[in-house]
Formats: sequence, C-alpha cells, structure tokens
Amino acid sequence: MLNCILASHLTPYRVYTLPQAVESINDMCVHANQSLVLYISYSYESGIDVDALEALVREKTPFITVVFYRHATPLLQFEHIRYIMTTASFHERDWILFHDDDDVSTIDRLSVLLPEMKDGTDILSSGRYNMERTTLLQPPYGAHEHFVTQQRYSYKEFGTFACRVHVLTSFLDECTTWTKFTDCVFMAYACEHTTYKHLPQPLYVYRLRTVCSDTAFLEYVANGTSPFSEMKEVMNMVKG
Repeated sequence: MLNCILASHLTPYRVYTLPQAVESINDMCVHANQSLVLYISYSYESGIDVDALEALVREKTPFITVVFYRHATPLLQFEHIRYIMTTASFHERDWILFHDDDDVSTIDRLSVLLPEMKDGTDILSSGRYNMERTTLLQPPYGAHEHFVTQQRYSYKEFGTFACRVHVLTSFLDECTTWTKFTDCVFMAYACEHTTYKHLPQPLYVYRLRTVCSDTAFLEYVANGTSPFSEMKEVMNMVKG
C-alpha cells in the first residue's frame, strides 16, 4: 500500500498553495498509473472556510483517496504526523511519501521512486528544484521554463523523503522532543539509516519560505552552506 502524509496549519497563503500541492500529488500518480491514500492533518486560522477548501482539494485529486483530519488547535508538523500514524491503519512494510503544503512534486516523481521501493531499501530521498515563492506554478511541474530559478541545488528537503512505515514509527518512538525542527531531526535519523538511498535527480519543487529571506538563501548558496547542513548539530540542539 502506498500512502502520502501532509501536515498543515492553514493560513491565507497556504489556502492558496495547498490545492497546488495536492494537485501535483494527483498528477504524479496519474503519470505513474499508481494511486495512493493521501492523509492530510491540519489546523487553521479563524475565518478560513475549511469545508470549501476540503471540497476544492477533493476536486483537485480525482485519481487518489484523500483522508482529512481537522484540528481546531494548532499542532506542530510532527504532532500532525504522529496523529495520523496513531489514527490510521498501516502495515509496517507500507511506503509513506512526505509532502509539504506549499511545495509541489514533479510529474515524474512517483514513476522514478516506484522502481526503487524494493527489498533492501527502506528510505528514499531525491534532489529538488528551488523557485521563488512569488512564481505561479504551471504544469508540467518539471519543465525548466516555468522556474524563475533554474539551477539545481543538492540541499535535502523533508518533502522529498519517502520511507516504510516501520521507519517512521521507530523514529516517533525514539524522538522525545517535538519542535518545529523535528523534520530536520528525522532527516538526520533517515540519512544515517543503513537502508537509506538518495536519488540525485530533482523530483520536487521547493519554494523559499518567508522565514528565510531571498538574501539569506543566496548567501547560503554562495557560501556552500545551509542552515541545516550540519544535521548532528541540529539534532543535539533540539534534544538539548
């Protein structure tokens, strides 16, 4: 069974980006002729018509099954993920793809990942494209001409990861601290796993976040560094 997990705290900006994110998930499944179950756990700001948004998401995802979990109280990303994992039913050898609510998958992401989901591999990640957050997304998502930034960067992104259920449940059991950086801790955990494999080709379109200015990001690129390049340090900081 193939699954995808998406966690969100809905703001007006993410009300705009979430339908694009889920549409890209639907499109990659159509392209690969492989359906999946998309679990969306979300909280939301007051004034957002969540019923209308859920209806729009379902309209954008006719090829896949979507399950919503709605929370009136804001949760951290991995609190959403833990809720999904303790509420839904999974088999330990099932695969889970991760996805952020303001990024998109390329049209060929799933078709590239599927042949790699075999015995001896429990965790996968891929490369990503970066693009300016003000750019409107248009299909096909993998076409260079639709990107303001055409360079490929190698920094890992949580949304590019996929793993078997038992990997995620083991991490949730072992991780005792929950912060907004828990996705970075998970990436450190995943990259040190003996059955981890990274695919260098970019299969994911990453938008620059408002918490990281364009100037700061370009400095990271120019210096060959990333704010989360030293995963062990992040891990120690969060645990401390």
